[in-house]
Amino acid sequence: MADQLLHASQDDRRDVYIAAGGSLGIPAAIVEKDVWICWTLDVLFSNPDALPMAFKGGTSLSKAFSAIKRFSEDIDLTIGFEELARELPASRKQRNLLGDRLRGRVADHVEHVVQPLVARALNDEFSEGQVTILDGETLIVDYPSCFEKRGGYVFESVKVEFGGRNSIEPHEQHRLTTYVANLDFDVEVPVCVVDVLSPARTFWEKVTLAHAECGLSEWRHDGDRFARHWYDLAMLADHDIGERALKDRALLADVVRIKNAFWYRGSAQYEQCLVGECRLVPQNSMRDGLRRDYEAMIDAGMFSVSPPSFDEIIGRLYALEEEINRSMSAF
Repeated sequence: MADQLLHASQDDRRDVYIAAGGSLGIPAAIVEKDVWICWTLDVLFSNPDALPMAFKGGTSLSKAFSAIKRFSEDIDLTIGFEELARELPASRKQRNLLGDRLRGRVADHVEHVVQPLVARALNDEFSEGQVTILDGETLIVDYPSCFEKRGGYVFESVKVEFGGRNSIEPHEQHRLTTYVANLDFDVEVPVCVVDVLSPARTFWEKVTLAHAECGLSEWRHDGDRFARHWYDLAMLADHDIGERALKDRALLADVVRIKNAFWYRGSAQYEQCLVGECRLVPQNSMRDGLRRDYEAMIDAGMFSVSPPSFDEIIGRLYALEEEINRSMSAF
Protein backbone atom coordinates (compact mmCIF):
# COMPACT_ATOMS: atom_id res chain seq x y z
CA MET A 1 0.00 0.00 0.00
CA ALA A 2 1.26 3.46 -0.83
CA ASP A 3 2.57 5.61 2.00
CA GLN A 4 0.99 8.95 2.77
CA LEU A 5 3.64 11.37 1.63
CA LEU A 6 2.93 14.18 4.09
CA HIS A 7 3.10 11.72 7.02
CA ALA A 8 6.35 10.10 5.92
CA SER A 9 9.60 10.89 7.67
CA GLN A 10 11.30 14.16 6.84
CA ASP A 11 14.13 12.31 5.08
CA ASP A 12 11.72 10.24 2.97
CA ARG A 13 9.73 13.31 1.98
CA ARG A 14 12.89 15.16 1.06
CA ASP A 15 14.05 12.25 -1.10
CA VAL A 16 10.73 12.18 -2.98
CA TYR A 17 10.73 15.94 -3.58
CA ILE A 18 14.33 15.96 -4.76
CA ALA A 19 13.73 13.02 -7.12
CA ALA A 20 10.51 14.54 -8.43
CA GLY A 21 12.16 17.90 -8.92
CA GLY A 22 14.92 16.25 -10.90
CA SER A 23 12.40 14.49 -13.14
CA LEU A 24 10.34 17.63 -13.67
CA GLY A 25 13.21 20.06 -13.99
CA ILE A 26 12.04 22.31 -11.14
CA PRO A 27 13.37 22.94 -7.61
CA ALA A 28 12.45 20.36 -4.98
CA ALA A 29 11.01 23.10 -2.73
CA ILE A 30 8.49 23.95 -5.46
CA VAL A 31 7.42 20.29 -5.65
CA GLU A 32 6.88 20.34 -1.90
CA LYS A 33 4.88 23.58 -2.00
CA ASP A 34 2.67 22.16 -4.76
CA VAL A 35 1.75 19.28 -2.42
CA TRP A 36 0.80 21.75 0.30
CA ILE A 37 -1.27 23.77 -2.16
CA CYS A 38 -3.34 20.66 -2.86
CA TRP A 39 -3.60 19.85 0.85
CA THR A 40 -4.85 23.38 1.56
CA LEU A 41 -7.39 23.28 -1.27
CA ASP A 42 -8.69 19.94 0.01
CA VAL A 43 -9.19 21.35 3.51
CA LEU A 44 -10.95 24.44 2.18
CA PHE A 45 -13.30 22.74 -0.28
CA SER A 46 -14.22 19.83 1.98
CA ASN A 47 -15.40 22.25 4.66
CA PRO A 48 -19.20 21.92 5.07
CA ASP A 49 -19.41 25.44 6.54
CA ALA A 50 -17.67 27.13 3.60
CA LEU A 51 -19.50 29.78 1.64
CA PRO A 52 -19.93 29.17 -2.11
CA MET A 53 -16.57 29.89 -3.72
CA ALA A 54 -14.49 29.28 -6.84
CA PHE A 55 -10.78 28.67 -7.34
CA LYS A 56 -9.35 31.05 -9.93
CA GLY A 57 -6.17 32.74 -11.16
CA GLY A 58 -2.92 31.36 -12.48
CA THR A 59 -2.84 28.34 -10.18
CA SER A 60 -6.22 27.24 -11.52
CA LEU A 61 -4.99 27.66 -15.10
CA SER A 62 -2.04 25.41 -14.29
CA LYS A 63 -3.63 22.74 -12.12
CA ALA A 64 -7.13 22.45 -13.60
CA PHE A 65 -6.48 23.15 -17.28
CA SER A 66 -2.70 22.69 -17.87
CA ALA A 67 -2.93 25.92 -19.86
CA ILE A 68 0.30 27.44 -18.53
CA LYS A 69 3.66 25.86 -17.85
CA ARG A 70 4.77 27.91 -14.90
CA PHE A 71 4.50 27.15 -11.21
CA SER A 72 1.79 29.36 -9.73
CA GLU A 73 2.33 29.63 -6.02
CA ASP A 74 -0.78 31.34 -4.63
CA ILE A 75 -4.38 30.21 -4.16
CA ASP A 76 -6.93 32.75 -5.34
CA LEU A 77 -10.52 32.18 -4.21
CA THR A 78 -13.64 34.21 -4.87
CA ILE A 79 -16.61 33.88 -2.56
CA GLY A 80 -19.88 34.05 -4.45
CA PHE A 81 -22.25 36.59 -2.96
CA GLU A 82 -25.77 36.86 -4.37
CA GLU A 83 -25.55 40.66 -4.60
CA LEU A 84 -23.17 40.39 -7.55
CA ALA A 85 -25.69 38.50 -9.67
CA ARG A 86 -28.17 41.37 -9.38
CA GLU A 87 -28.03 44.86 -10.80
CA LEU A 88 -25.37 46.80 -8.91
CA PRO A 89 -26.12 50.17 -7.27
CA ALA A 90 -26.19 53.11 -9.65
CA SER A 91 -24.20 55.61 -7.60
CA ARG A 92 -20.50 55.43 -6.83
CA LYS A 93 -21.19 55.98 -3.12
CA GLN A 94 -23.62 53.06 -2.98
CA ARG A 95 -21.20 50.79 -4.83
CA ASN A 96 -18.41 51.75 -2.43
CA LEU A 97 -20.66 50.93 0.52
CA LEU A 98 -21.53 47.56 -1.02
CA GLY A 99 -17.85 46.85 -1.62
CA ASP A 100 -17.09 47.64 2.03
CA ARG A 101 -19.87 45.29 3.18
CA LEU A 102 -18.60 42.47 0.99
CA ARG A 103 -15.02 42.94 2.21
CA GLY A 104 -16.31 42.82 5.77
CA ARG A 105 -18.20 39.60 5.14
CA VAL A 106 -15.10 38.00 3.62
CA ALA A 107 -12.92 39.11 6.54
CA ASP A 108 -15.46 37.77 9.04
CA HIS A 109 -15.59 34.40 7.25
CA VAL A 110 -11.80 34.16 7.08
CA GLU A 111 -11.40 35.03 10.77
CA HIS A 112 -14.17 32.93 12.27
CA VAL A 113 -14.43 29.96 9.88
CA VAL A 114 -11.48 29.54 7.55
CA GLN A 115 -8.48 30.34 9.75
CA PRO A 116 -9.63 28.12 12.65
CA LEU A 117 -10.47 25.32 10.19
CA VAL A 118 -7.05 25.27 8.50
CA ALA A 119 -5.16 25.80 11.77
CA ARG A 120 -7.03 22.90 13.37
CA ALA A 121 -6.35 20.61 10.40
CA LEU A 122 -2.67 21.51 10.41
CA ASN A 123 -2.34 20.90 14.14
CA ASP A 124 -4.41 17.70 14.18
CA GLU A 125 -2.49 16.12 11.30
CA PHE A 126 1.06 17.40 11.87
CA SER A 127 1.23 19.14 15.27
CA GLU A 128 3.27 21.92 13.72
CA GLY A 129 2.95 24.81 11.31
CA GLN A 130 1.06 28.06 11.64
CA VAL A 131 -1.89 29.79 9.97
CA THR A 132 -2.12 33.57 10.16
CA ILE A 133 -4.40 36.22 8.68
CA LEU A 134 -2.93 39.06 6.64
CA ASP A 135 -4.95 42.17 5.76
CA GLY A 136 -8.25 40.55 6.66
CA GLU A 137 -8.80 38.65 3.40
CA THR A 138 -5.50 36.75 3.06
CA LEU A 139 -4.46 33.56 4.83
CA ILE A 140 -0.81 32.51 5.19
CA VAL A 141 -0.28 28.79 5.71
CA ASP A 142 3.23 28.30 7.08
CA TYR A 143 3.52 24.56 6.50
CA PRO A 144 6.12 22.26 8.10
CA SER A 145 8.76 21.99 5.40
CA CYS A 146 11.44 19.35 5.13
CA PHE A 147 13.79 21.97 3.67
CA GLU A 148 15.46 24.92 5.33
CA LYS A 149 13.51 28.05 4.48
CA ARG A 150 15.92 30.55 2.96
CA GLY A 151 13.65 33.12 1.35
CA GLY A 152 13.76 34.03 -2.31
CA TYR A 153 11.39 34.73 -5.18
CA VAL A 154 9.08 31.81 -4.38
CA PHE A 155 7.36 32.29 -1.02
CA GLU A 156 7.96 29.37 1.35
CA SER A 157 4.36 29.31 2.56
CA VAL A 158 0.97 29.01 0.90
CA LYS A 159 -0.83 32.32 0.47
CA VAL A 160 -4.61 32.04 0.12
CA GLU A 161 -6.22 35.24 -1.12
CA PHE A 162 -9.98 35.50 -0.66
CA GLY A 163 -12.21 38.01 -2.40
CA GLY A 164 -15.89 38.77 -2.43
CA ARG A 165 -16.21 41.42 -5.12
CA ASN A 166 -16.31 39.19 -8.15
CA SER A 167 -18.55 36.61 -9.73
CA ILE A 168 -17.98 32.86 -9.45
CA GLU A 169 -20.02 32.22 -12.59
CA PRO A 170 -19.51 30.29 -14.68
CA HIS A 171 -17.58 27.64 -12.77
CA GLU A 172 -17.02 23.91 -13.08
CA GLN A 173 -15.87 21.10 -10.81
CA HIS A 174 -12.40 19.57 -11.17
CA ARG A 175 -10.36 16.91 -9.40
CA LEU A 176 -6.83 18.17 -8.80
CA THR A 177 -3.66 16.53 -7.57
CA THR A 178 0.07 17.15 -7.34
CA TYR A 179 3.10 17.06 -9.60
CA VAL A 180 4.27 14.00 -7.69
CA ALA A 181 1.10 12.08 -8.59
CA ASN A 182 2.10 12.10 -12.25
CA LEU A 183 5.41 10.36 -11.53
CA ASP A 184 6.20 6.76 -10.72
CA PHE A 185 6.42 7.07 -6.94
CA ASP A 186 4.63 4.68 -4.62
CA VAL A 187 3.27 7.43 -2.40
CA GLU A 188 -0.19 8.71 -1.59
CA VAL A 189 -0.54 12.46 -2.18
CA PRO A 190 -3.32 14.97 -1.47
CA VAL A 191 -6.23 15.04 -3.92
CA CYS A 192 -8.91 17.70 -3.92
CA VAL A 193 -12.23 18.27 -5.67
CA VAL A 194 -12.82 21.98 -6.18
CA ASP A 195 -15.11 24.40 -7.98
CA VAL A 196 -12.98 26.24 -10.54
CA LEU A 197 -13.83 29.54 -12.17
CA SER A 198 -14.31 29.35 -15.93
CA PRO A 199 -10.90 29.87 -17.58
CA ALA A 200 -12.58 32.18 -20.10
CA ARG A 201 -13.53 34.50 -17.24
CA THR A 202 -9.98 34.28 -15.90
CA PHE A 203 -8.77 35.23 -19.39
CA TRP A 204 -10.92 38.39 -19.44
CA GLU A 205 -9.95 39.27 -15.88
CA LYS A 206 -6.29 39.17 -16.87
CA VAL A 207 -7.00 41.15 -20.04
CA THR A 208 -8.74 43.90 -18.09
CA LEU A 209 -5.98 43.89 -15.47
CA ALA A 210 -3.31 44.38 -18.14
CA HIS A 211 -5.45 47.03 -19.85
CA ALA A 212 -5.85 48.98 -16.61
CA GLU A 213 -2.13 48.78 -15.83
CA CYS A 214 -1.32 50.09 -19.29
CA GLY A 215 -3.47 53.15 -18.55
CA LEU A 216 -1.18 54.30 -15.73
CA SER A 217 1.59 56.80 -16.31
CA GLU A 218 3.86 54.91 -13.89
CA TRP A 219 3.78 51.85 -11.65
CA ARG A 220 4.40 51.84 -7.94
CA HIS A 221 5.07 48.10 -7.97
CA ASP A 222 7.67 48.40 -10.78
CA GLY A 223 6.38 45.18 -12.33
CA ASP A 224 7.30 43.05 -9.31
CA ARG A 225 5.32 39.78 -9.50
CA PHE A 226 3.28 41.13 -12.39
CA ALA A 227 5.02 39.53 -15.38
CA ARG A 228 3.13 36.30 -14.67
CA HIS A 229 -0.11 37.91 -15.91
CA TRP A 230 1.41 38.84 -19.27
CA TYR A 231 2.94 35.37 -19.61
CA ASP A 232 -0.42 33.76 -18.80
CA LEU A 233 -2.18 35.88 -21.43
CA ALA A 234 0.39 34.92 -24.06
CA MET A 235 -0.18 31.24 -23.26
CA LEU A 236 -3.97 31.57 -23.24
CA ALA A 237 -3.89 33.41 -26.55
CA ASP A 238 -2.65 30.22 -28.24
CA HIS A 239 -4.97 27.95 -26.27
CA ASP A 240 -8.58 27.13 -27.07
CA ILE A 241 -9.45 28.95 -23.83
CA GLY A 242 -8.49 32.23 -25.46
CA GLU A 243 -10.21 31.32 -28.71
CA ARG A 244 -13.49 30.60 -26.90
CA ALA A 245 -13.23 33.72 -24.75
CA LEU A 246 -12.86 35.99 -27.78
CA LYS A 247 -16.31 34.88 -28.93
CA ASP A 248 -17.94 35.66 -25.59
CA ARG A 249 -18.45 39.41 -25.46
CA ALA A 250 -21.19 39.00 -22.83
CA LEU A 251 -18.66 37.47 -20.44
CA LEU A 252 -16.24 40.36 -21.01
CA ALA A 253 -19.11 42.79 -20.45
CA ASP A 254 -19.84 41.18 -17.07
CA VAL A 255 -16.16 41.37 -16.08
CA VAL A 256 -16.15 45.07 -17.05
CA ARG A 257 -19.40 45.63 -15.10
CA ILE A 258 -17.86 44.34 -11.89
CA LYS A 259 -14.45 45.95 -12.47
CA ASN A 260 -16.14 49.34 -12.95
CA ALA A 261 -18.18 48.82 -9.79
CA PHE A 262 -15.41 47.80 -7.39
CA TRP A 263 -12.06 48.57 -9.03
CA TYR A 264 -12.95 51.81 -10.74
CA ARG A 265 -10.04 54.04 -11.67
CA GLY A 266 -10.31 56.91 -14.11
CA SER A 267 -7.22 55.81 -15.99
CA ALA A 268 -8.46 52.21 -16.35
CA GLN A 269 -11.34 52.87 -18.73
CA TYR A 270 -12.37 49.22 -18.73
CA GLU A 271 -15.24 49.87 -21.15
CA GLN A 272 -12.66 50.52 -23.91
CA CYS A 273 -12.10 46.76 -24.03
CA LEU A 274 -15.68 46.38 -25.27
CA VAL A 275 -15.30 48.75 -28.23
CA GLY A 276 -12.01 47.69 -29.78
CA GLU A 277 -9.67 49.93 -27.77
CA CYS A 278 -8.00 47.40 -25.49
CA ARG A 279 -4.35 47.97 -24.48
CA LEU A 280 -2.15 45.07 -23.42
CA VAL A 281 1.45 46.23 -23.94
CA PRO A 282 2.82 48.76 -21.42
CA GLN A 283 5.18 51.63 -22.15
CA ASN A 284 8.92 51.03 -22.31
CA SER A 285 9.80 51.99 -18.72
CA MET A 286 7.05 49.74 -17.35
CA ARG A 287 7.99 47.01 -19.78
CA ASP A 288 11.51 47.02 -18.35
CA GLY A 289 10.07 46.24 -14.91
CA LEU A 290 8.12 43.32 -16.33
CA ARG A 291 11.25 42.05 -18.06
CA ARG A 292 13.19 42.07 -14.76
CA ASP A 293 10.37 40.26 -12.99
CA TYR A 294 10.08 37.68 -15.76
CA GLU A 295 13.81 36.96 -15.58
CA ALA A 296 13.48 36.55 -11.82
CA MET A 297 10.74 33.97 -12.41
CA ILE A 298 13.00 32.04 -14.75
CA ASP A 299 15.93 32.20 -12.32
CA ALA A 300 13.67 30.88 -9.53
CA GLY A 301 12.92 27.74 -11.56
CA MET A 302 9.20 28.42 -11.90
CA PHE A 303 8.90 26.93 -15.40
CA SER A 304 8.61 23.21 -16.09
CA VAL A 305 9.59 23.69 -19.75
CA SER A 306 11.82 26.18 -21.50
CA PRO A 307 9.75 29.39 -21.45
CA PRO A 308 9.34 31.82 -24.33
CA SER A 309 11.54 34.90 -24.24
CA PHE A 310 10.12 38.10 -22.85
CA ASP A 311 10.26 39.68 -26.30
CA GLU A 312 8.24 36.76 -27.69
CA ILE A 313 5.60 37.34 -25.02
CA ILE A 314 5.38 41.04 -25.86
CA GLY A 315 5.11 40.22 -29.56
CA ARG A 316 2.30 37.76 -28.89
CA LEU A 317 0.45 40.33 -26.79
CA TYR A 318 0.65 42.93 -29.55
CA ALA A 319 -1.06 40.36 -31.76
CA LEU A 320 -3.60 39.45 -29.05
CA GLU A 321 -4.40 43.12 -28.57
CA GLU A 322 -5.24 43.36 -32.27
CA GLU A 323 -7.30 40.15 -32.12
CA ILE A 324 -9.35 41.39 -29.18
CA ASN A 325 -9.97 44.80 -30.71
CA ARG A 326 -10.92 43.30 -34.06
CA SER A 327 -13.21 40.77 -32.35
CA MET A 328 -14.95 43.37 -30.15
CA SER A 329 -15.35 45.80 -33.07
CA ALA A 330 -17.20 43.09 -34.99
CA PHE A 331 -20.02 42.85 -32.42
